[in-house]
Amino acid sequence: MTNDNTAHEDPIELQREEELPKTDALDAAQKEIAELKDKYIRAVAEMQNIQKRAQRDVEDAMKYSVTSAAKPLLSVADNMTRALNTPLSVIADDLPDGVKNILEGIRATQRELQNALERMGVTKIEAEAGHALNPHEHEVMFDVATTEQPHGTIIQVLEAGYKIHDRLLRPARVSVAKNTGGAEKTVDVSA
Repeated sequence: MTNDNTAHEDPIELQREEELPKTDALDAAQKEIAELKDKYIRAVAEMQNIQKRAQRDVEDAMKYSVTSAAKPLLSVADNMTRALNTPLSVIADDLPDGVKNILEGIRATQRELQNALERMGVTKIEAEAGHALNPHEHEVMFDVATTEQPHGTIIQVLEAGYKIHDRLLRPARVSVAKNTGGAEKTVDVSA
């Protein structure tokens, strides 16, 4: 029989002897694993953020892509409104049938244009004389000195304003009261 010491050594002892000199290597490997895991988690989170941002950008692009097409139509809508606000439309009952038909055609065209704008997501900003100025939706073209209206009150709407979804497409152009001391209260313009 041969006396082989390696065949009779305890496997647990061999494992312990192997572990002792490799603890530094094991610690370094575990540290590297932790660093790589952290980098992986951060990379995954960054990728998810990029995907969400890209999705928002695509949605915004789809939602607001008609902006450049809608803007030129606003002047057409303004001209339709001006045509319908002429003295002819006020006395429409006394006009010949041919002129009445023309006015009705303009009204129908205005309705169709308004419907087309609404399908694009374009809505009119409500601006009316007597209401408070909203600097987020109204552009002041000039002030009107008055003692009858509170300061910051809309006197006249010169051009309608429009939004596309939740963004301002064009502010309503208005004139506002510049109180010269007659009206006692002021309108809150910080809306």
